[in-house]
Formats: sequence, structure tokens, C-alpha cells
Amino acid sequence: GGAAKVVVKASPHFGIVPEPTVEHEGILTLHRDSNRSSFTKVHEFPLGTVQWIEGHPYNGHLYAIWDEKLGAFSIAKDGSLTLVSSVDTIGAAHHLTISADGAWLLTAGYMSKTVAVFPIYSNGSLGPPVDSKLHEAPTRPAHLHDRQEHCHPHQISIDPRAPKWALCCDLGADCVWVYSFDNHSGALLGAITSDRHLAFPEGSGPRHLDFHPTGRFVFVLCELDGHLVTCDWDGEEGRLTMRHSVFVLPPGAKSSRADHSGASAIRCSPDGKMVYASHRTDDTVVAFEVDASDGSLTRKQAVHCNGYTPRDLRLDWPLEDEDAQRYLHVANTDSQHIATFSVDKFGHLSQQPVSVLEIPGFCPGAISAPIVPPIWAECAQSQATAATRNTTL
Repeated sequence: GGAAKVVVKASPHFGIVPEPTVEHEGILTLHRDSNRSSFTKVHEFPLGTVQWIEGHPYNGHLYAIWDEKLGAFSIAKDGSLTLVSSVDTIGAAHHLTISADGAWLLTAGYMSKTVAVFPIYSNGSLGPPVDSKLHEAPTRPAHLHDRQEHCHPHQISIDPRAPKWALCCDLGADCVWVYSFDNHSGALLGAITSDRHLAFPEGSGPRHLDFHPTGRFVFVLCELDGHLVTCDWDGEEGRLTMRHSVFVLPPGAKSSRADHSGASAIRCSPDGKMVYASHRTDDTVVAFEVDASDGSLTRKQAVHCNGYTPRDLRLDWPLEDEDAQRYLHVANTDSQHIATFSVDKFGHLSQQPVSVLEIPGFCPGAISAPIVPPIWAECAQSQATAATRNTTL
């Protein structure tokens, strides 16, 4: 089922928040209105248990992971999807990222302990994996076995400014693995004993990260202990160094270690002045101001997500137009809706959403960036964004 923390007995919300009564599986295509503040559902593509989605940087395709499959989808003028290519993943995969040049797709498998690299061909189709890494770590202490009994790669990301490095957050190992990435062959290079890998404090559970647009810092969100960590990043040498840490929740609160109940998503603003993080223990989105000198973070604001279980965030932030309105979209999994908040010129969020898209039956787990079909596609004039349900993380 698509329900998340509401069905987890160890979650602080179990028995308090009602379970969704209807659950579907698949991908929704949403049309963004002309002022970019709200969405309309235009198409539903039934599929298995979708784990993650991303749009290609230029070929107009959507890529998705589901049921140990990885697929490429074309988008028609009316927003309908067509599966044009699929390949088997190496075990169950749960997150994907696409290289800036659009040539490679990388996956991270939470349960399979594997990261893998797949080629994207010129027609948008996928090839079989060309490389993979199986994560193994020393035996974890017994008191961590509730969530960290072994490695759990949760996200993999390529440095957008120095694409020769791929970073992987491993919740189970309390580690961010740093691999050299060969953009010509797709090879991931680096032994498990490499001193490039950055160990986090025991029980942290690094989940997702985001790069600062200058390339100087990497922000790592730890699901289990609820901390947001600023790391110095050397894109020449592939070196991460911890610099600063802040707690996402209010003072005195405790981050839940239960499934689907801890810190979840992180997004750095395109201008590098703000970082946004969501936390499912108290269902908030928290805005942090970035110190440009050293990347340290100051907690400025916390806003309720207007629902339950804010699993993913997506910024709509046009850098080219300083006067354009900015928005933050929140996928509230257990509420089966997407809430859109406005962002003012200081990076602060509206206290209430400016719009809420109810999607009964779908528990959204990821939101893609707007997908603009290429000029040669039939749907060149349309713009769409996609939202998926997520059931396992």
C-alpha cells in the first residue's frame, strides 16, 4: 500500500492519523497553470510500486523506477505517458539521478545495497547497467538494528559542476560514499576502504544531500537523528569535510527513527541563499539561511506542510527573472495531496499553501521538475510535471 508512517506501529502518528482508504499505483501527469501556482491532474499511468522519478535535462522523457524495473517514458501533447524502454535494475532500486549531459542514469537501492549506472541512448531509451557497486560495511551495533542493520543506499547524486564525482548517502552505514565517475565509460571508481568516503556520527542515517550552486558546499540531511550537516566540498579532489550541523526540529524535540517518520527531503535554492528541509516527525518544512562565507545554516522558519508525511520537495525558482514569483511544492504522502507554498524575496515560505492538489488514491512520494518536451517532439508547446506514489521508504 501507499500509506507511509500511518501504518508503522513505531511511528508517533500510528493510530492518530487516519490511513488512506484508497490506494493506486502509478504515475500522474500534472499540468502546471500559467502562473505556476497550482496543478491540474491530466493523466494517470497505472504501474507497479513506483519508487522515484526524474525528468531528463533535454530529451523530454521521464524516467522511473518500479518493481525492480527502470523505464523511460515519452510524454504526449495531452500529458499521456508511453513506456518506450525498460530494463531490469540490479535488485530493488529506490532512487535515481541523471547526469547533466543526459548520457547516464544512476540508481541507489535501499534494500539491495547496490548503486548502478545505466546508459541513456540518443533516442531516450535505456541500456543495461554498465557498472555497479555493492555496499558492505562493518557489522553494525545491535542497538541500531531497528533501521541500520546493514547498508541502505538512499540517494546517489552527481556533482553538477564537477561531474567526475558521484556521492551516495547510505542511511544504514552512516556514510556518504564518494566515487570517482568516468563520464565516458560510466564506471564508478573507488574501493570501499577509500578515505574519500565520509563517516557520519553513529545513528545519523544520512538520507539525501544537495549541492550549493557555487560547488563549495554539500548539505546532507540525516533522517534518523534529524540533523542537517554542512560539508566543505572539494570538487577537484573529491573530498567532503564536515563543517557545521543544525537540528531540523525545534529544541527539545526528538527525531523519530521509525520508518517513514524522520527527516526526508532537502533542496538548496538556485541562488544559494536558502536550504529547505522537510521532517515527517512533526510534518514541517524548515527554511535555513546559508552563510555565504562558510556554508553554515541558521534556522529561520518552520511551516506546517498542511498534511502528513512530507516526503519530497520541489522548488520552482526562476533564476533568470528576479521579479518572478517562486514556489515550493510539497508531496504529502499520507494526505494524498501536493501543497504549494509561495516563497518571498527573502526566501521565507507562506504560512499557508497558496494551492492544494488533492489526488485521492495516490500517495505522492516524488515530484519531478517541469518537463519541457524537446523542439522536435509533437508536444513542444506543453509543460507538465509528474508525481508518483511511494510505498517502501
